[in-house]
Amino acid sequence: MATEPRLGSVTAHFIVIDADRQRDVAADAIAVLAASGLTLAVAESLTGGAVLADLVRIPGASAVLRGGVVAYDTALKSTVLGVPRTLLDAYGPVHPEVAVAMAEGVRVAAAVQGHPADLGVATTGAAGPDSQGGVPVGLVYVSVADASGAVVREHRFAGDRVAIRAQTVRAALELLCEFLPARESATVGNDLHDYRVTNSRLTTPAQVAEVTVKPSGFDSVTPPAHPDKKFS
Repeated sequence: MATEPRLGSVTAHFIVIDADRQRDVAADAIAVLAASGLTLAVAESLTGGAVLADLVRIPGASAVLRGGVVAYDTALKSTVLGVPRTLLDAYGPVHPEVAVAMAEGVRVAAAVQGHPADLGVATTGAAGPDSQGGVPVGLVYVSVADASGAVVREHRFAGDRVAIRAQTVRAALELLCEFLPARESATVGNDLHDYRVTNSRLTTPAQVAEVTVKPSGFDSVTPPAHPDKKFS
């Protein structure tokens, strides 16, 4: 079961290392992607390119990293990444389905010779200092998607704007590292803060313990059922 990320050391470039294990999550992600022969694209909102920058600093990143999109303006999430306008109008940019659509959309945006990136990772949230459209500061969603489906994780981070953004970088890379070895076994998504995408709907582990991730779609929008959460 995943735990809340522990913030180790953070530089101006948001290089995040686990203080206990001295684990460089970006290096781990690049190593697993390279070993698997997979390509990655990154879609970012509140992190503003910091996830991509953390990956690019790792030697060998060029073999697996296609590129990234910083869709900081909400409109770009639709026009560049293909997030449904109806979804954004209904719930705003900080929503689990938006994170999933961003991760899926950046795969297509980073297509080379008609072939999308194998995986997409995305971040969206409220870094502060003020709440965003009623969304509390520190509420963040990170998502990872491939051709089969996606997983999205909710976080409630504390701290100032810099700390929240740094924690989001780590959270995105941690989810990517969890997603990669679990693509076949569908074991990601069992944390209480995770949502799985199946049958075009977000589901929580309280509703399904284990599901096969299926291709997702957002022709109609239904907020995920969760008694303890409200989505703006």
